[in-house]
Amino acid sequence: MTICDMINHAGLSFEELCKTTEIPASTLSDILSGKAELTHCQARTIQKLSHGIGLSMDELMELDSLARSVPEKNESGKLHKLCSPDVFSAFRGDLLDVLQHVDEETFVFAAAQTGFVENMYEAGLCPQALYSLGLIDYLCDKHAIPRLAQYNKYRGDTMEKTVIGYIGTECRLLDYMCFDSLIPQMLKFNFVETRESLKVY
Repeated sequence: MTICDMINHAGLSFEELCKTTEIPASTLSDILSGKAELTHCQARTIQKLSHGIGLSMDELMELDSLARSVPEKNESGKLHKLCSPDVFSAFRGDLLDVLQHVDEETFVFAAAQTGFVENMYEAGLCPQALYSLGLIDYLCDKHAIPRLAQYNKYRGDTMEKTVIGYIGTECRLLDYMCFDSLIPQMLKFNFVETRESLKVY
């Protein structure tokens, strides 16, 4: 989830943001394209931008930091829609239930052996596949296991709209921001999930 994604989810156009923040178009363009890092911007610019999209300055800086810590979306990546929130929510519940009953490393190795991410893609269950991949990448990084290279072909894909995992539906991220515990590996695929929400399922 990038600053640009946040602006899109807030329903703001580039022109509207320029007008409301009074940030010069060239400066705003550099920020949104990633040419200018927020850490190199003047505090006043960060303040204007954070106010313009409805975040605190700390939240805006954290969002920028998270976005830069996650691999960029590949140009060949595809955008996927969440067609059935109820089906996705049930899938998430079943997946996390399995994770509660097996060792996390065993879960990763089973994912490697069974190829269930590919199977879901082939069955047209792309949101479920991307959610699973984000979870697998998170567990790999957590346990210092190399990420499963067999899934590299899917790592450029993402959800078209933000999906709040613990709600199981698409919605505006601004209303549910929990920056401190967001899982970057899942955020890359446009899923908002926290370490706490995985534990309390």
